[in-house]
Amino acid sequence: MTNAQAAAISKSEAAVVSDMTNVYFAAHHTLASLLVPDLRVGSHTSCEHSSSVSEFQNCMADVLRSDLLQKIQTSCKYSIMIDESTDISVKQNLVTYVRLLETDEFGMALPHTYFLTMLRSNV
Repeated sequence: MTNAQAAAISKSEAAVVSDMTNVYFAAHHTLASLLVPDLRVGSHTSCEHSSSVSEFQNCMADVLRSDLLQKIQTSCKYSIMIDESTDISVKQNLVTYVRLLETDEFGMALPHTYFLTMLRSNV
């Protein structure tokens, strides 16, 4: 019984990891959420696709944002880069990046650039 339970949990965990990988891949490559396969956690549980993909992506964004803020707080040096552009619909966008020094496993401080935010004009 214990082995069967462990196998079922392992299978469910693998399904969740697979679903999260698909959701992350779609977000990372700016693909439509409809291209993500149906989300299934095991053979008896599924998620409402339209809202679940969006919720999972928002949760992932929160974790990534939190990790980035932690990196900024622990970095000894950082800078902010701002770029203003106009998109195809003639709306102005303000894109913000942060560039900071991160120490690698050999103690070398290397610069890394991260997307921070994008603000769209409502005009």
